Amino acid sequence: MVDNKKIILEVNNLSKFFPVKRSVIDMITKKPVLNVKAVDNVSFKVYQGENLGLVGESGCGKSTLARTIIRLYEPTAGTITFKNKDFTTLEANELRKSRTDIQMIFQDPYSSLNPRMSVYETLAEAIKYHKICEKDKIPSKVNELMDVVGIPRYAANRFPGEFSGGQRQRIGIARALAVEPEIILADEPVSALDVSIQAQIINLINELSEKLGLTVLFIAHDLGVIRYITDRVIVMYLGKIVEIGNTKDLFTHPKHPYSTILTNAAPELDPRLRSKEILIEGEIPSPINVPTGCRFHPRCPIAFERCKIEEPILTEYENDRMVACHKPY
Repeated sequence: MVDNKKIILEVNNLSKFFPVKRSVIDMITKKPVLNVKAVDNVSFKVYQGENLGLVGESGCGKSTLARTIIRLYEPTAGTITFKNKDFTTLEANELRKSRTDIQMIFQDPYSSLNPRMSVYETLAEAIKYHKICEKDKIPSKVNELMDVVGIPRYAANRFPGEFSGGQRQRIGIARALAVEPEIILADEPVSALDVSIQAQIINLINELSEKLGLTVLFIAHDLGVIRYITDRVIVMYLGKIVEIGNTKDLFTHPKHPYSTILTNAAPELDPRLRSKEILIEGEIPSPINVPTGCRFHPRCPIAFERCKIEEPILTEYENDRMVACHKPY
């Protein structure tokens, strides 16, 4: 739980657009280049030591946002400020050094690991590349990491294909921790796992964040997970942030219609009762041709004429709540 309001990461007006591939006919007829607006003018702050949730339907831009923050994708516009340093302008060498402070846990624990490298080689490579400790101390550092995530030391020479999905995700967590980061971006870290072991990984991340004083941006579509593990929540819809608030307040009194629908559909904490899908009427619009005005208005139960014309601005309310809606609850 965050004990202060020290900002460790700040995102300002961040956008990431992907140009749509053009056909020969499009080029001949000089049709304008279309863009997938995956992340569109997003701003928020992350406080040191907090667990911040990021939720929304598939395709809303959550994973793209995380990858842009860590600069796996170069931003189209906007800035990312990490510890008072502009992360968006760092050159390759500086970026490599700064990435030790911001690490990512990926959704698929198998594809994110090199199948030809043993657990020891995977962890040792990260430690050696970023010069975390002296060469002769690498074996003990690897043992320490394996202990922390619950992988037995005798398995150090095994390869990813010899482990279960949950064990592979533990290895992925160990790899992220190997460079001693301050922030972890956890991109749907349990969605590819069996329901029976999701809680184990969630508890592990929660325990590590408290024990190591980590700041965690936890991305998920399962609101039961977000409700359990986070201090604050960001709600995204079609590349935009529609609400930010304290987790308890947001789940108890959501102000945006989209947040209301999500929280009403939030599954139980019991993994056996969890739903994998969020049920909202209508299909999410194309990020290439986004609706005018409020992007949620075609699916919103309380939309009125202004919503179709004027885009709402993310506005601050009481108790650090921010909402982008012309008629908040």
